[in-house]
Amino acid sequence: MNKIISFVVITLFSGVLNAQNSFSAKLTLPSEIIEGNYTKVILEIFKPADTRLYTVFSQQLPPGFFVKMINIQDAVFSYQDNELILTWMRSPAEEKFTVEYEIAPMVGISGTYNLSGKLTYMAGSTQGVFELNTYPVKIVKEISKNEIPKNKSDFITPTPILNTTSACANVYRTVQFNKKKNVWEVTLIFNNKESGTYSIAEKIPKNFEFIEIDSQNAMLLKQNNMCMYSWKNVALDKELKIIYQLKHKNGQTEKPVINGKLSFLKNGQILNAIIQNQE
Repeated sequence: MNKIISFVVITLFSGVLNAQNSFSAKLTLPSEIIEGNYTKVILEIFKPADTRLYTVFSQQLPPGFFVKMINIQDAVFSYQDNELILTWMRSPAEEKFTVEYEIAPMVGISGTYNLSGKLTYMAGSTQGVFELNTYPVKIVKEISKNEIPKNKSDFITPTPILNTTSACANVYRTVQFNKKKNVWEVTLIFNNKESGTYSIAEKIPKNFEFIEIDSQNAMLLKQNNMCMYSWKNVALDKELKIIYQLKHKNGQTEKPVINGKLSFLKNGQILNAIIQNQE
C-alpha cells in the first residue's frame, strides 16, 4: 500500500515593498513529496492592476530535482544548474496571476530541503525585489509504484517550444581574451528588422565575475549568474553592440561557456531564439 502523504499548504510571504507599487507572491505545495514523482507547485503573484513590468521569478532547487511546466502565463522558462527562472518581458495585466509547475526529486533522494524564491521587477530604472520565506519540504519514499524513474534518463522534462526571431531580429556573440586585463570580452551584435520590445538573457558560468562595459541604454538586471538586457522601444533597423567582460574568480584563463537567448514581444506573443557564437 502506498504511503499516505499529509498535505499542508505552504504560504510564503514577506514584507510589502511599497504600499502603492508593491509586488508580492505566494507558493502553495505539499510539505512532503514522494521521490520519483512529480508534485504540483502553485505560484500566485500579486501586483497593482494594469501594471505590466519586466518581472522575473527565480527559485533554487536541490540537486537531483526536475521541473515540468504546466501553465507559466507566457513567461520565458529556464532551468539550468537547478535554478528555475521565469521571465516576463511584460507581466500579465491582472492584479493576480497564477503559475503552475511540477517538481520531482530523483529516486534515491531523501531528507528535508528548504524551498524559497525571489520575485524581481523593473520599474523604469528602479529594481524591486520581493523575497519569499523558506519552508522545509520532506522527501519520502514510495513503497510500491510501477515505472518509478531511477535516473536522469528516465525523466522526461519538456522544454518550451523555441520559436525563432530570425524574421524579426538576430544576435550573434563573439568572445575574445584580453591578455593585458586577464578577462574575456564578450560582444553581442544585435540587429532588428522590426521596432519593438526586445530582451537578451545571458547565462554565465558561476565561477566568473560579470563586468558591465556597454549596455546600450538597456535596463540591466543581474541575478545570480543570469544577466538580462531589456529595451522597451528599439527603433527600426537598429544595430546595437552590447559589451561585457567576464573575469575568472580564481584568475584562470579558461574560456567561459555562455548560453543566451533573444526574446521579442510581437502581437502579445514572445518569440525566442538562441544566441550563437561567431568565431
